Amino acid sequence: MVGVDTMQLAGARVTVVGLARSGVAAARLLQEVGAVVTLADRKDRGELLGVLESLDQATTRVVLGGDYESALNTAELVVISPGVPYRLEALERVRRRGVKVISELDLASRFLSAPILALTGTNR
Repeated sequence: MVGVDTMQLAGARVTVVGLARSGVAAARLLQEVGAVVTLADRKDRGELLGVLESLDQATTRVVLGGDYESALNTAELVVISPGVPYRLEALERVRRRGVKVISELDLASRFLSAPILALTGTNR
């Protein structure tokens, strides 16, 4: 999967890194178009209990804690939440394999026909 055409997502193995609200929303969108979704987060199950209860874990693989990077091994596309550093070493390894890494905003933009105005910033 070189580009990210919404038509090519059906059956694609997509890993969403970051299980905040937007990560869950991205996973649901991907599932709606037929992607095989894995959710990954460095936090452990106890920290994410509320989020995990809102997911259909029968159709979504979830990898948490210190092993979360293993969810990237079979990904054909990786979608990262805003809090995930873009230059994370695990993501750099994925890119070197030729896997596209995109933001949630980038994913969402592919499903919209209207122009997008986005403001970005930093915490620094």
